[in-house]
Amino acid sequence: MPVLGGTPAVLGTTMTATASGSIADGKPVVINANGTVSQAAAVSGGSLVLNHGAPEMIVEYYLDEAFNVSNNGVHYRGGASIEAHNTLTGGICFNNDGTKLFHAGRNPDAVQEFGLSVAYDINTLKYLRELNISSQETDATGVRFNADGTKMFVVGYSGDDVNEYALSSGFDVSTASFTDSFSVSSQESSPTGLAFNTDGTKMFIVGSSGDDVNEYALSTGFDVSTASFTDNLSLADQTTYPQDICFNTDGTKMFISCIYENIFQYTLSTGFDVSTASFANTFMFTHDRFNPAASTSGTNITGLIFGSGFPPPGNYIGIASGAYSDGETVTIQLIGSIDDAQSGMTAGTLQYVQRDGSIGSRITPVVAGLALTQTTLLVKGGYNNLFHTGLPYGV
Repeated sequence: MPVLGGTPAVLGTTMTATASGSIADGKPVVINANGTVSQAAAVSGGSLVLNHGAPEMIVEYYLDEAFNVSNNGVHYRGGASIEAHNTLTGGICFNNDGTKLFHAGRNPDAVQEFGLSVAYDINTLKYLRELNISSQETDATGVRFNADGTKMFVVGYSGDDVNEYALSSGFDVSTASFTDSFSVSSQESSPTGLAFNTDGTKMFIVGSSGDDVNEYALSTGFDVSTASFTDNLSLADQTTYPQDICFNTDGTKMFISCIYENIFQYTLSTGFDVSTASFANTFMFTHDRFNPAASTSGTNITGLIFGSGFPPPGNYIGIASGAYSDGETVTIQLIGSIDDAQSGMTAGTLQYVQRDGSIGSRITPVVAGLALTQTTLLVKGGYNNLFHTGLPYGV
C-alpha cells in the first residue's frame, strides 16, 4: 500500500497517512500542509459575502484560503436579489450559525432579517421580517450583533451615531427595542460601517467623511454607553469612500470595502489594534469577472462579511476507509476506488463535498465522486493534484 508522499500509484488504489483529529468511516478526507489528513469540515472565513449596489444583491464568493482576498483565490458562488425589500442597501451580518442574515438599509429605514435554509448559502436566502428604525436612524448603513444576538447595533449617517437595541430573543428583530445611542460625530460625520472585537470591548467605525477607521474602547463589552474614542487609522491613501469593515477571527487581518468595487486588506501585528495596521493589498470585484449578475454600470460594495466556506477543492484527496482516532494511520480510498459506506444517494448522479464536510447531491466546488448505487461511490479525489501522474482530474 502506498504511503502519502510516496511513489505514485494507479487508479482505484489506497494510501495511508496520519490522522489529525478523528475521522469517520466513509467521510471525505483533506490533506493538511504538514502531510497529515483530516475529515473535511467547514472552513471559518472560507466564504466572502458582499452586498452589491446596482443592482441590490447579496453575493457569495468562496475562497481558496480563509480570510485571504487575492486575485486568483476568489470564486463567484451565487447571489440573491434584495431589491424587492430595499433599494438603498447597506451593511450585512450573519447570526452565529449562518442560518440568518441581516441587512441595514435606507429605503425603507429598516433592519431586514433573512433566513438561509442551508447555512451560509446565499442561494437559499429568504426574506423573513424587518424592524423599522426610522425613529432612530433614517440613513442606516451598518449592522452588527453581540455574541448571542441579544443586542443589535445600527450605524448611520443621519444621526451620526451607533444605536443599540435589546432583543428578548437572540437574532430575532421582531423582539428588538431601542435602548441607547452613542454619537461618533466628533470623529465621523458620515459613518458607513461598524465592527466589534470578539468580546465587544472594542468598536470600530468607518466613514466617508474622515476616510478613516476610528477605534473605541468599551469598559463594558457591547455597551455603547461605556464607549470612548481611543485611536484612528487613515485610509486616505487607499480610498476616500470606505463603506464597511470586518476582521478575521483573531483581529490580525482587517478588510475595508468601498464604493469603487475594491476591498482593501490590512495586516495588524496586534489583533484589533488599528495603530499596528499596515496596508497589505487591494482586490477589485468587477461585475464581469466576479459577479455575472451585477450591472455593467458598476458595483458599490456597501456590505462586507465573511462566512463559513467549503473545504478547499485542491485539498480533497479521497474517502476514509474505516473510522480513525487522532494520530492513527488512516487508509484513504483514492480516485477510481469504490466506497460502499454511503447512504441515500441516487445512482448515476455526481456527489459533492458539502460545506459541513458531508457528501450530498447539492452542487458545491468540490466533487466527491459518482454515485453507482444508493450506497456505493466511485471516488473522485485530488490524488493527481498531489502526484504528477498525468491522470485526468475528474470522475
